[in-house]
Amino acid sequence: MLIKCEECGKEISSKAIACPNCGFPVSIDNMNENVAEDNGLVCPIFPDDLNIGMFLKVSKDTAIQCKFDKSDNDFEKFQDEKMMIVLCKNGIDLKSFGTNKLEIHKSQIIKLEHISKQEILIKGKSVIGRAIIGGVLTGGVGAIVGGLSGIGEKKTKIGLNYLVINFWDIETKTPQVIILNSEQDMSGLVFKFNREIMK
Repeated sequence: MLIKCEECGKEISSKAIACPNCGFPVSIDNMNENVAEDNGLVCPIFPDDLNIGMFLKVSKDTAIQCKFDKSDNDFEKFQDEKMMIVLCKNGIDLKSFGTNKLEIHKSQIIKLEHISKQEILIKGKSVIGRAIIGGVLTGGVGAIVGGLSGIGEKKTKIGLNYLVINFWDIETKTPQVIILNSEQDMSGLVFKFNREIMK
């Protein structure tokens, strides 16, 4: 499908990341819609009550201190900051040590995936591709490939694990991504989320 470039007005492919004529970037929302459409993702109908409820009993797998790093993300609502991800009865609560907060209801979640530094070093870009194409789609694709795949090639971020959260934005109905890193293994959180919350 062809669309008009917002900058130069020439027709370009709706799948383009940037206009080949003037270089103007295609909007993240438009790119997200294309990625979702190409991979057969359809935004669900959300329940009327999006309350995530009380947090689960606190343990090493239900509340993890982590960091949001802008170099790994295209998500605009956070800056480089320390955060806490907490599993709740009906979703996840992501809060910074400042004022930022995001509650994501389980009906919004497309996929959570834990990726260890070792996986990235061993599998390189393939593990990132699996995280994206295997049901995880976003406008953050460039950030993931550019940010995380560089770990094994350039600067190694010692001892870090990554949590990729893919979810539907309620207002735009497009898939989004948040990538968090932590020294703590987050695979237990993903397992508990799938077993306790998505059951």
